[in-house]
Parts: sequence; C-alpha cells; structure tokens
Amino acid sequence: MTIAERVDALIGAAGMAATYTRNVDGSYDTTNLKPGRTATSYTVTASIKDYKPNEISGGIVAGDRKCHIAAQQLSFTPARGDSITIQGKLYRVENCNTLGAKGETTTYVLQVRG
Repeated sequence: MTIAERVDALIGAAGMAATYTRNVDGSYDTTNLKPGRTATSYTVTASIKDYKPNEISGGIVAGDRKCHIAAQQLSFTPARGDSITIQGKLYRVENCNTLGAKGETTTYVLQVRG
C-alpha cells in the first residue's frame, strides 16, 4: 500500500462525505461579454476543522476553516474559486497547499471560507 493510499484510507475513516465543485472558464459568451463558467462536481471524503488562533494571520481570517482531502480522490489540484459542500454548508476555496512524502502528493489542505 502506498503512502497516498494510506492517507486516503485514514481520511476516509475519519472524514465525511462532501461535494467538491470545480469551476472553470468555458467558451467566451458574446452576449454577456465574458467567459462562460462550467461547474463539475465530485464526491469526496474530507475532514474539516477550525484554524488554531495562532494560525490566523496573513490571508487566513477568523472564521476560515482547514479542510483535508486525500490527493487520490481528485485528478486535479484544487484551486481558489472552487467550492466544497460539507454537511450542507458551502465553502469557497481560498487557498490550497499540498502535503506529500517521497515525491508523492498525498493530501490537499484547503483554506476554505463560508
């Protein structure tokens, strides 16, 4: 079992069902004079928790939360502007960091706001 598979199993055991929505620009809409947006949803298992008071600085503000998703659950790296719905609450992705070992990305750590 790889490290990424172990992380996926751990988050799967401790996390909860969530819907990750990827928003991408589509073709240019000549009526609205801006790119069209396409949203694609993915079912994932995620964990979510509050930031500790000493972590709130820079771009992290009070009320932001930290969300972990196993990298094996998505075929892309999450990006600012995407969203995730956990326990019926919608959060906007503000930032994404990756964790890994031995050159392998194992976890996406999202800063979410909502």
